Amino acid sequence: MHRLESLLLFVMLLPAVLPLTAQETFREVDSSSYALYEAGAWDSLAAFGSKAYAQGYDYYYLNLRTAVAFYELGNYEAALRFFERAWRNNSSDPVLKEYLFWSHYQLLHDLEASRWYRLLDDSVRQGIPFRPIRRIDGLYAEAGVRIPLQSRLAGPVSYAHLAMQAYPIERLSLSQAFSYTAQALNWGSFRQYEYFLRPEWRISRSTSIYLAGHWAHYHSKLDYESLSSRTGTFTDNSQMGGHRVDTILTSAYRISGSYLEFDYLVQAGFNKLGKRYSVTPYASYWLLKQNPDYTETFNDTLRIVEFRGPVVVGEFMDSRDSTSTPGPAYAAQWVLGVSAYYRLGKLTLGGDLKYTGNSDARYWFFSPFLAWQPGKKWSFAAYYFSKKSYPISLYSGYQLFNTFDEMQRISLSTRYALAEKTELYLTLQHDRIVDNLTRDAYEMNDLYLGINFKF
Repeated sequence: MHRLESLLLFVMLLPAVLPLTAQETFREVDSSSYALYEAGAWDSLAAFGSKAYAQGYDYYYLNLRTAVAFYELGNYEAALRFFERAWRNNSSDPVLKEYLFWSHYQLLHDLEASRWYRLLDDSVRQGIPFRPIRRIDGLYAEAGVRIPLQSRLAGPVSYAHLAMQAYPIERLSLSQAFSYTAQALNWGSFRQYEYFLRPEWRISRSTSIYLAGHWAHYHSKLDYESLSSRTGTFTDNSQMGGHRVDTILTSAYRISGSYLEFDYLVQAGFNKLGKRYSVTPYASYWLLKQNPDYTETFNDTLRIVEFRGPVVVGEFMDSRDSTSTPGPAYAAQWVLGVSAYYRLGKLTLGGDLKYTGNSDARYWFFSPFLAWQPGKKWSFAAYYFSKKSYPISLYSGYQLFNTFDEMQRISLSTRYALAEKTELYLTLQHDRIVDNLTRDAYEMNDLYLGINFKF
C-alpha cells in the first residue's frame, strides 16, 4: 500500500521531477521535495534533489532531504556530499551532526567519524557503540622480570616492551612493537631485539585483511663445558684366578665463542567478525639465518684395564680429539592456522590452532584462550601452550618464540581501567623450559607490569 501511495505521489509531482526550468520558483522546489520526503519516496527525492542542486538550488532543507534520501537508499557517498552541503548551509542542527557521523561510519571513515562523534551531545554518544580514534591512537609500555626456580641453570630475565597503535589513513590500522630481552644461563648469556609491524586494511565493518612481519635479532655468548663417563666390566671366571676387563669412557665437550641469529616471520590473514565471534584463518613463513662464531671441542678418552685375579696384567689408554667450527646456515618453517573466539555473555572462549612444519617434520599446535570481563573496569585473560623443539608465533605474529627450546607456558593477565584513556595491566606467567643445548630443564616465574594510553 505504501509503495502504491508513493507511486501516485510521484505521478502527481511528475512536472517537478522533470528537468527544472528557470520559471520554477523556490517555493515549488521546496514543497515538492518536502512532499517526496514525507512520503518516503527516496528514489524520486534523490533524483529530484540532485537535479535541483544542479540547477542552482543550494539551501539547507533541500540538501538535507536529498542527503537523507541517498542515505536511506544505501548510497552513503552521495548522502555524505549532500550532508556536507547542508552543513555549509546551517551548522547548528544537532541531527545533521549525527547524520554526518553515521555517513562517515558507513563508509569506514573512522578518523572522520571520530571527529563528528566528539561533536555529538553526551546523551547521543551514550547510545552509540563506537570508540573514537586518532591517527596516533594508543601507546603501550611494559616491563618485567622472569625469575628462575633453578638459579644454577638460568639467571633472571630482563624484559621491556613498547607498542603503538596508529591509523595513518582511513581504513588502515598500523600496529608496531619493539621488545628487548636479556638473560644469563649456565652455558653463557643472550640478548634479543625484536620488531613487529602489522598493517590491516578494513574491507567492511566485519571483514579485514592483514600482513604481519616480525623480525628478531638474537646474540648469545657461549662458554660451556660438560663431562660425562661410562663404565663397563667383562668377567670370565672359567680360568684359574678369574679374568676381568674394566672399561671407562670419558667424554668432554666444550663450546666457546658467540652466535648470531636473524629471524624473519611473515604472516598474512583474513579476519571475519560476527556479533559474537571472530575467525581469522592465516598462513605464515618463518626464515632463520645463523651466523655462528664459536668452536666445539670433543674429547673421548678410553681406559681399558685387564685383571687376572687381583693383579693388573694389562692396561690400554686411547684419547681422541676433534674440533668443529660450524659455518652459516639457514632454516625455514611454514604455518597454516586459524584463530577463533566466541563470546558467551561476559566470557570469551577461543584459541589458536596451527599445522606447522619444515622439510623434516610436521607438528600440530593448539593454544587455548579464556577471557572474562565482569565489568567495564576489569577484565581477565589466560592462555596455555606446550611446544617441542620448533619455533612458534602467537597473536598474528605479535609474539614470536624463535627458540628451539621445548617449552610449556601458562599465562594470566589482568586489565584495570584506571581512567577513561588509561589502562593498567598485570601479567603472571609460569614457564617450564628444556634447554636445547644442554637438555637441562628449569622453571621460570614471570611478572610484567604494563600501562596503556589511549589518545
